[in-house]
Amino acid sequence: MRSYPIGTVLVSVLCLAVAGCGSSPDASVPPAEPPPAAGVWLHPGDDCQRAIDAHGEGETFRFAPGVYREQSLVPRRGQSFIGEPGAVLCGARVLDGARLDGGDWVFDGQTQQGQAHGETLPGYERVRHPEDLFIDGAPLRHVADRAQLAPGAWWFDYDADRIWLRDDPRGRMVEASATRLAFWGTADDVVVRGLVVERYANQAQVGAIGGQFRGRRWTVVECEVRLNHGLGVGMDDGWELRGSNIHHNGQMGVGGNGSDLLVADNEIAFNNALGFMPGWEAGGTKWALTTRLTVRDNWCHDNRGPGLWTDIDNIDTLYERNRVERNANEGIVHEISYRAVIRDNLVVDNGWADPMGRAWLWNAGIGVHASLDVEVHGNELRGNFNGIVAIQQERGAGAHGPHLVANLWVHDNRVHQTGVAVPWYNGASGAVQDVGDTAIFTSRGNRWEGNQYWLGTNHHAFAWMNAWRRLDEWHGYGNDTDVVAPIWNG
Repeated sequence: MRSYPIGTVLVSVLCLAVAGCGSSPDASVPPAEPPPAAGVWLHPGDDCQRAIDAHGEGETFRFAPGVYREQSLVPRRGQSFIGEPGAVLCGARVLDGARLDGGDWVFDGQTQQGQAHGETLPGYERVRHPEDLFIDGAPLRHVADRAQLAPGAWWFDYDADRIWLRDDPRGRMVEASATRLAFWGTADDVVVRGLVVERYANQAQVGAIGGQFRGRRWTVVECEVRLNHGLGVGMDDGWELRGSNIHHNGQMGVGGNGSDLLVADNEIAFNNALGFMPGWEAGGTKWALTTRLTVRDNWCHDNRGPGLWTDIDNIDTLYERNRVERNANEGIVHEISYRAVIRDNLVVDNGWADPMGRAWLWNAGIGVHASLDVEVHGNELRGNFNGIVAIQQERGAGAHGPHLVANLWVHDNRVHQTGVAVPWYNGASGAVQDVGDTAIFTSRGNRWEGNQYWLGTNHHAFAWMNAWRRLDEWHGYGNDTDVVAPIWNG
């Protein structure tokens, strides 16, 4: 029998007892769980605002998965709010205890009532009130009185603090939005990441994220903002909105004002879900009074109103590489504003669902309305109600000069404008005015150069000098005379 030194035997025994020292995988010790990420961890049922108030500036808060109901959070400077997958901030409360009254169901004791605000489409006047009702996650239509109740509709009797509905709520999840805002306040340098924010009772023009009076340099990234009554995200100086899905909000997806705003890599879809008036302010987006707003690489589609909209004294705006599709009104519109570049966007099938049924040169793929110093180039447009247009009306003056279409340069775009499905109207590109002044056509430096058109059977695809024009007339006025490639009729 071979003998071994005692030290060798001891080492062998120790190796068998220690994981990873030549033992089989089945005998190894399971790896330890990774330590939790740094920060203050929050869980459903916690008083999140109390936690915020108990910690200093710059703290990070992490939301474990679950639903956080009726939380309205006012951050401190530099704080970050990070959602784990499945973390949802919900502004609605669960209703129970319904009673049957004459064939309708009623919930008593509903005292929530926010400020009514906004202009609506005919028949949707009740959505001026910010409260909404959901059954199994689906919103119901708010009607004006009990007599209008039907399946899928509800009525809030504010005087009696009662919610009425026709649908049988038994065995179903019924939620009523009650909390006004998710994140708000004037603290600077806040980060909101990875959270679902839904069903807040924010009034029109006020962001469920952002509120009405906002701090500077917030970053909202990789969030889903949905089913809030008014505006999804309201922005201000230095804000960034990136990589988020902003959809099915009641009035509008994104808006705001301020300097140095960035909106990038988002999906903005199906907003104005409740029926506000697009011309008042509803649809995908609208910014006012901005300087150096950049809107880049977004997918903006199926909003009931304009898709991407700057209105009132915006200057140094950049729209680039966005995909803008099937919005009810204009795809991209720059209105009573100033210097802007609109380039390299794909703009498809916009302007076909204007609830007001307007023609003229409204509802274009790209519209420049009473705005100075705009360059539109490198875009591809297909199947929009109108193509690339300029509209001059009497709009006065603003912060940077008169609201005129002047120094507009439309060049090197590809416009597919092959006719429309409306028998009485052919879609057009060009310019119109209703102020009795032809300077928009003759003396303000507005140019169409190097654009390519696919016209199909649309033989009056241009507008100039306040009349529909054929291709030869369009050229005769000096527009697109330098096109090298043919302009296709077919």
